[in-house]
Amino acid sequence: MSAETESLSARLEQALVQYPVENIGTRLSEHEARGIIEDDLPRIVRGVLNGTDLTIKGSIGQGMWTSIPWVAVMDPRETSTTQNGVYVVYLFEPKRGKVRLTLNQGVTDIKNDQGMSAARDALRSKARLIREKVAHDQIPQFEPAEITFENASTVPKLYGPGTIFHRTYDINEIPDEEAVRRDLRDIFNVYSDWVFQEVGDEVEDREAETALQDFPKPRRADEVQTQLRANGQVVFY
Repeated sequence: MSAETESLSARLEQALVQYPVENIGTRLSEHEARGIIEDDLPRIVRGVLNGTDLTIKGSIGQGMWTSIPWVAVMDPRETSTTQNGVYVVYLFEPKRGKVRLTLNQGVTDIKNDQGMSAARDALRSKARLIREKVAHDQIPQFEPAEITFENASTVPKLYGPGTIFHRTYDINEIPDEEAVRRDLRDIFNVYSDWVFQEVGDEVEDREAETALQDFPKPRRADEVQTQLRANGQVVFY
């Protein structure tokens, strides 16, 4: 079965149903949910987005089963790691039977650099800035707000402040396949528009900086006089 014909809606539900909540905090092991999150969902998402040039990754934790597994979609022009930058990500809350499709931010690097409190403020500030730059009317089904993750451990607690837009699916109310795919495409299009804006701004900044570097510096009067004498020209005072 190809990624185009596999059910994204069904796999999202299976990830919640199959996730071994009793294993959270214990060493990783082979499990059906692991294959769904790390292999199946990234493959299906890539097919939905036709994302040959995208970085798409799923994770159930680093060494131990996490309370909030995820599947992330990253544009390499913005980031290729979930530790920093902005990206689209499904955040699962198996204990609560919820999965949230979000436009979010990497939290690990900023937390390591600034600490939890400062990182929280910085993430909220950038989330507000991005909401002001993109067209929310393109994704009215998404909420432009922070999320509270009740079962999150230390670093995942920052997923909430980092959230820019989100839509929540409850385990018994996951929309049909057409709606789930449309939501993914819609939030990804908003993300792509924002990345395009950012890349364009960076190019303009670099071009402006280069132009300033190439612009000749003003010459002092004594330098001009010296050059004139060297050329055999008369200098009047």
